[in-house]
Amino acid sequence: MDLQVPLDILLPSEFYQMTSLVSFDVARNRYLSGTIPTQLQLMTQLTSLRLNSNALTGPIYSVLGLLTKLTRLELYANDLTGTLPTELGLWTSMENLALGPSLLTGPIPSQVGHLSNLTQLYLQESSLSGNLPSELGLLTAFTRLWIQHNHMDGPLPTTLAPSLEYLWLQHNQFTGPMAIGWWPSLYQLLLGNNIISGTIPSELALLSNLRRLELTNLTHIEGTIPPELTSLTLLGHLEVSGSPGITGTIPSAFCNFEQNASCTYETKTFTTHCVLEYECSNWLCGCSCPC
Repeated sequence: MDLQVPLDILLPSEFYQMTSLVSFDVARNRYLSGTIPTQLQLMTQLTSLRLNSNALTGPIYSVLGLLTKLTRLELYANDLTGTLPTELGLWTSMENLALGPSLLTGPIPSQVGHLSNLTQLYLQESSLSGNLPSELGLLTAFTRLWIQHNHMDGPLPTTLAPSLEYLWLQHNQFTGPMAIGWWPSLYQLLLGNNIISGTIPSELALLSNLRRLELTNLTHIEGTIPPELTSLTLLGHLEVSGSPGITGTIPSAFCNFEQNASCTYETKTFTTHCVLEYECSNWLCGCSCPC
């Protein structure tokens, strides 16, 4: 029995006359289906629209760009298709934009650079492709970019704002060197499962606030773990497993960090696991422990 109810049928026409409404939330109703009603464009005072975690289908209609007072839009965990509309550039008040997971395809429009108040952008687990638009570097309040598990390619971004705290780019097709921007506030950097090449840059040591670093399954990365990274004393999770080109020894200081509760190094040359409290044994060989 199909108990799904289309959203445009659930909402009577009188609902769209509530033009002073500022928040609309019908998230997490798994029986709510259909497309996003275009009549929502009439509710121009909306600042928060949450339709996530439903069974909605169809595109993100361009008319939603008329909701210029939106500061929060959550459409993730639906079956939305099509591309990101260029009209998203009209959301100049937007602070939190969460569209993934989804079935969206195509590039990220350059108009995203118009969202001058944007702090968080979630586009993960979709089918987006192309380069990250350089216009993301215009977002001076930007703190979080989640775009993992897509088909993005081109070079890694380096011009994102210094306010950046979370950069999740894993499981894409990014290429070129492991370039790093000036991100003194960065907490988490996840780059695994891409096609980036070259060596691990010692400039990572400049990310003094870094807590989590994942460089897994980078089959085109070569060389050693730079000893300069031992200055990252706040690092609580480091993983380079599945990157066979990484060679040499593990800087012993990693295993002495008080915050370092989880380290995994599994490469062609060595396999070592470090935890906060440990006793020397063969499986810790090379991590402050003799072989």
